[in-house]
Amino acid sequence: MLKQLLRFACLLAFVASTVALLPAQDADAKPAKSAKSGKASTTVTGCIQKGTESNGYYITDEGGKTWELTPASKVSAHAGHKVTLTGSTTKATKAAEAKKEPHEKEEAGSNTPAGDFKVSSVKMISESCQ
Repeated sequence: MLKQLLRFACLLAFVASTVALLPAQDADAKPAKSAKSGKASTTVTGCIQKGTESNGYYITDEGGKTWELTPASKVSAHAGHKVTLTGSTTKATKAAEAKKEPHEKEEAGSNTPAGDFKVSSVKMISESCQ
């Protein structure tokens, strides 16, 4: 009887600690641990558009945030497509940001410029943004 009670207490403690550690999910970007690096990766779903800079591409996610995408080689074939991107947010140097800022504001329009996004993989959802 004591063994059963001890097992039940351990099981209850395990379940309670597991539930307490579950992270909240953000609707726009979903972090997940990368098995290789241990760094958090993020997914963004939206429509890839050609930017105003040469080799510039951006995505506006379903929450209205606009992300500048790098590298262009991973996303150029998907301009005009609805996709889910996996990657990580990045921070450019102040000089690079100052150079890109006018383009980012123009591309974002009425949306919120969210920053830079380094793409590691692309999953096409639709060949059009409609």
